[in-house]
Amino acid sequence: MENDYKLFEVHRMFKEDKKLIKNCYSEYDFLHYNPVNDEFLDRIFIDGSFWGIFEGEKVAALSYMLLPQSKLFSNLTASWEIKDLLNSNLDDYIISGYVWKSKKYENKSCYVALSKLWEIWRIKKKKKGIIHYMPAHIKVDFESLFNENFELIGLRGLDKLVPHYIFVKNIYDEKLSIEKTLECPLSDTKEISKLCEHGYRGYEITAGQNILFRR
Repeated sequence: MENDYKLFEVHRMFKEDKKLIKNCYSEYDFLHYNPVNDEFLDRIFIDGSFWGIFEGEKVAALSYMLLPQSKLFSNLTASWEIKDLLNSNLDDYIISGYVWKSKKYENKSCYVALSKLWEIWRIKKKKKGIIHYMPAHIKVDFESLFNENFELIGLRGLDKLVPHYIFVKNIYDEKLSIEKTLECPLSDTKEISKLCEHGYRGYEITAGQNILFRR
């Protein structure tokens, strides 16, 4: 899977792509909260950016990025919760929000291409880290995220109490010592949430679908 991203091309999305984006993200309408609506898209084309991962003319994945200070993010409960979790005003981060991924490409490592895109945007904005969050009811590619040096820092109910996995990248000094390592089944969401609230960070997933945590 490591070289899957080489199949893809990355394109920035614009207003003329609005219908395609809405159609893709409508798959998340079963959630109590789906931020990708008309108003959101109109603003993000101005305040942030939307990007697509394509194989030829077929869209494999979509992702958007914005700064924490933008009203699109700062007015959300997610903003307060993540600030509380990191004990930070988030000025040193960019936000990469919901990723949509075509079921056809479920076994392809789109996150490799997305992570490179987010990293370029982070550097462009002169920030030190990336925050990415996804609803817990959507399949999340933990393996690829951990391989791209993201760490799981939280599992919290955000807007309308929809539970979300919250990931960060580039917040640690490489010399940070590991006090303790714990292992938790991916299916045990209560324990995952508890570990994160106690300062543990998920950094690897095993073949048996257990997350390894450290602090």
